Amino acid sequence: MAMKTNLAGIIKLYDGIYSEKKPFFSLNYHWDTKRFSSLVKRGSTVLDAGCGIGKASQLLEREGYKVIGIDVNRKAIQRARRGYPDIEFQICGLSDLSRFKNSTFDAIFCRRVLGDLYRIGKFEKALAELARVLKKGGLIYTRTYIVIRTDFTFEDRKFTVKYFQKEFGKHFKILESKTQYSIRRDFWGKQLKLVGKKL
Repeated sequence: MAMKTNLAGIIKLYDGIYSEKKPFFSLNYHWDTKRFSSLVKRGSTVLDAGCGIGKASQLLEREGYKVIGIDVNRKAIQRARRGYPDIEFQICGLSDLSRFKNSTFDAIFCRRVLGDLYRIGKFEKALAELARVLKKGGLIYTRTYIVIRTDFTFEDRKFTVKYFQKEFGKHFKILESKTQYSIRRDFWGKQLKLVGKKL
């Protein structure tokens, strides 16, 4: 069944995921947060962009960062606030960060979100907004799926590694670029990790 390419469809999908006791998208954040922590000074103000139920926000806060988590999914934010009451969470989409001033954050952590924004036509706007709220020289750490095949399917020949790098490179100097594959019995995905510094 094809994935719905609108915001309501994506929110409905994640509502189902976040209603589970252990949603699979909340797992295995440790590798990315540890790598992020090796690149960003402790005490920095960090935006967890697309924070879901707040697991990465909690790991980053534990590493010594001042974290604000945002997500467009109301149920996810409600769970995040219950689970981690000492962290600030806001209901907010990445393509409109007008509540934040220019150059608010020292660094941005954005995991498994930008592919969804591409599907609803907000990918480029989200990159521009993330760049706007990031301080000059600040680091952005992203990971997203380029291809997903499971009980829903996301595959678009235009959404390629080269396209992602090109759009990302309009705002950030690419420091790291790496593709990885996730293969399980019911899931196959190609991921792209990009780390950049604001130009």
